Amino acid sequence: MKTLKTEPKTMRLVLAALILVLAVAGWFVWGKTHNPDRGVLAATGSVEATEVRVIAEVGGLLEEILVAEGSTVEKGQELARLDSQQYLIQVQQSEAGVRAANAALAEAEAGARSQEIEAARQEAERLARQAGALESELALAADIQERFRLLHEQGGVSDQEFSEKETRYTVLENQFASATAAAKAARAKVRLLEAGTRDESLDRLSAQVGQAQAGVDAARLSLAKTVVTAPVTGTVRSLNYTAGELIRPGAEIVTLQVPDSLWIYTYVPQQRLSEVRLGGKVEVQPDSSAEEGYTGRVTYVSPQAEFTPRNLHTSEERAKLVFKVKVELENGFDRLKPGMSAEVFFIGD
Repeated sequence: MKTLKTEPKTMRLVLAALILVLAVAGWFVWGKTHNPDRGVLAATGSVEATEVRVIAEVGGLLEEILVAEGSTVEKGQELARLDSQQYLIQVQQSEAGVRAANAALAEAEAGARSQEIEAARQEAERLARQAGALESELALAADIQERFRLLHEQGGVSDQEFSEKETRYTVLENQFASATAAAKAARAKVRLLEAGTRDESLDRLSAQVGQAQAGVDAARLSLAKTVVTAPVTGTVRSLNYTAGELIRPGAEIVTLQVPDSLWIYTYVPQQRLSEVRLGGKVEVQPDSSAEEGYTGRVTYVSPQAEFTPRNLHTSEERAKLVFKVKVELENGFDRLKPGMSAEVFFIGD
């Protein structure tokens, strides 16, 4: 009877020991795969994204913003429009210059009568007076622009007031260039009419036609740039101006975030740099999610240490050296956002 009472007790002890062993083993395995201090190199960093800064290539009044923050845009899609009136005028003036140059060439090729010569002289004088008037306006605008520049540097005038003077000077400069070219073509026409047509003169007039056409192309290009388009497909990260503001050339109107392009910069201590290699696989655990993890690859390891003390006399000081490492993510693009903190585990292959 004593033996019969002992066997169940022994079995219970064996079973309890087995459960304890399995529990310890399970805890050890879990710790190896989930504990940041499991021996695998771990580092922290913040998620970053590739951004494209969309700038205005010409200046003017911002008439309309055509997208909203957070929206997805396709490459070539219109993002904003600037006031195009002054650029349209430049196109029209340039086209008038082309017509005048073509007319001068055609008349030179056909020959001229005395009344045609007189009319050409009068037109040349009119165009010369027009160019002279624009030159005076341009000189005055240059003085005003310089004064406003100095005041702007001293905080005496606003960005908008200074930008208006800049835009005014640019418009006058383009108008003066067009008027000067037209006056030059008119004088050449008079000389040709007076001297008769020679092959060299025809070549010169033909070249002036080409020069005038180049002015048209440049004016049309500026006009086209009043429509700001997306250079890449992406998500609108930020709108940096609102309709009604005066935009200067080079101003960043919209910031786009490129899709499927996230990375993390982190720093690895010198003594553990040997555990990091280019192309090595990593696991990324964002602070915002305790369960879901993501993967990535090491794409850059800085060749130079950072946060370096001036004098490294001891091994403790040398241990402070760290190296910048870039990890590009392979997934999680729809959930991870720029600015999120995350832990990076370097697991090799």
